[in-house]
Amino acid sequence: MSILLSPRALRGVCCRKRSPLVATSRRIFLKTITALFASFLLVGATVYGGGLMPPNFPPGNWRSFGRIEVTTSADTVTIANGSVADLAPAGDCAISFRARAVKENEPVQIWGAIRVKDRESRYVFGLRGGLEPQISLARYAADGRSRNLGCVPLDFVPEAGKWYRIRVAVVGRHFQVYLNDEALPRINITDDQNGWENGGVALGGGWLPTEFSDFKVSSLTEEEVAGFK
Repeated sequence: MSILLSPRALRGVCCRKRSPLVATSRRIFLKTITALFASFLLVGATVYGGGLMPPNFPPGNWRSFGRIEVTTSADTVTIANGSVADLAPAGDCAISFRARAVKENEPVQIWGAIRVKDRESRYVFGLRGGLEPQISLARYAADGRSRNLGCVPLDFVPEAGKWYRIRVAVVGRHFQVYLNDEALPRINITDDQNGWENGGVALGGGWLPTEFSDFKVSSLTEEEVAGFK
């Protein structure tokens, strides 16, 4: 199943990133962030219910954002040029999925979001390859309240076609971002400025196609909650 939606005009967004690398790297970063804001700021035209996602994904009222292209199979969904979100509040929870970049000769860009309130307000996490391989977390919000919460360099370059597992757990405004089956989070931070403590979940957000599988939203165990203290 493929879906193509038309965009509306975008609002200008300014994003600051500290980097010691050359101007080319900065342009790539700004292009990435611009595309992410585009995919979320454009209004989703349709609410699809459970039909937008594979049958083994959690049920929900999935809404599309951006000039999105979505292709589903029996157990995966491939998303490009936008994102899909279920805005139902998930509370304190963990989301996890496996994902891979499917376009060869392009840098890996795997994106998702948690605490998604609406088309402008969400916490976005990403795994990026290219010139600056990194895992990141940022708060996107209206009225100049966006904030970069964490940007951790990777000791490897993610490869197209290779599956990576990302898990994000949140209690209140305390976020932990895990990569693959690592015991410790790559990012462990509390948003102590102008954040919020509930919202839905989203997959996608970049312009390059990404295939998602094994997507789960789960409650936290008492042991997991204790790990936030």
